[in-house]
Amino acid sequence: MIISPPFLPDTRANESDETFVSRAMTPALTGKFPVSFEMQWHGGIHLQAPDSDSPVRAIADGSIVYLRQPTAKPTNPTELGEHPLYDPNKGWTDNGCIVIKHQTEIGENITVTYYSIYMHLNRIENALKQGNNIYRKAKLGGAGQIYGQDNLIHFEIIAADDQIENIIGSITLNRNGANYYTNRQGHITHYINRHGRTSSCFGNMYFYLPADTPTYNGVHNTNHYTHTATGDTLGQALYLEMKYHSGSCTFTAYDENGTQIGQPVTTNGDSPRGSVHEYNLFDQSSKICSAMPTAGYELLRFGRILGTETAPVNTTHYRQIPTISGNTWVNL
Repeated sequence: MIISPPFLPDTRANESDETFVSRAMTPALTGKFPVSFEMQWHGGIHLQAPDSDSPVRAIADGSIVYLRQPTAKPTNPTELGEHPLYDPNKGWTDNGCIVIKHQTEIGENITVTYYSIYMHLNRIENALKQGNNIYRKAKLGGAGQIYGQDNLIHFEIIAADDQIENIIGSITLNRNGANYYTNRQGHITHYINRHGRTSSCFGNMYFYLPADTPTYNGVHNTNHYTHTATGDTLGQALYLEMKYHSGSCTFTAYDENGTQIGQPVTTNGDSPRGSVHEYNLFDQSSKICSAMPTAGYELLRFGRILGTETAPVNTTHYRQIPTISGNTWVNL
């Protein structure tokens, strides 16, 4: 399922997805997650509309399971106090609200149900009714006031615990009956000691590289690289993100505290390593893993084999990655 922001400002030339989403999801000065300024639980965030004409939009396909029309702001000031969200010290707050139920398949027999919530709307599109199907980018209404501030909404996405487990895998492990939510290091150890799922594989891929991971030199010869062991190791455990975007592949490394290490390494069709361009992966796999090209493709694209094919035992997957001392090659 494709998800987009609740506001969709006009795109700008050569703008990255990350920059666009940052503009579309501009946080307001108030309404942070997960604690409000009053030190109370706050399950969502307040977002500032790009301008007064920007409608609030559905983030994904779904169905409207709750709809509350906004209360009109009284013209008589003496009637303001009858509104439950009105605060005489802070100002008027609109109470229009829509909740959308979304369902999507993320893998083999794996369905995720989640809800998006849009609060403090000052108007709702006339055609919308509870029970209606709704489609991504459809207009929901207008951003209203929160404590007298214009063009704001409260936005959140929620899902039940079992649906979260469908997304990230099991979070309750058999370790003396303890839930790994209460043991951060145990939770991490659980994931780095397991192969990634094959029944559900989407988005960016992640690898854990222990400190003793061997490193390699990469020498470009004609249209391929030759790799030889350096005799060294990483010397530091890394969490590695592999991201494909517009065909190019980028590796970003993080330490065990989540701090980025070095600068991301990107390969694309114009580089000597052009074979890892996303659109060339199957051709490359057919050359280096001709007996099982699908397995080779999955290894290059997802970092693991998802289907029933198996690659030869000596199959390698060298990639150049960033480290604290510069770029190097590893066999993923």
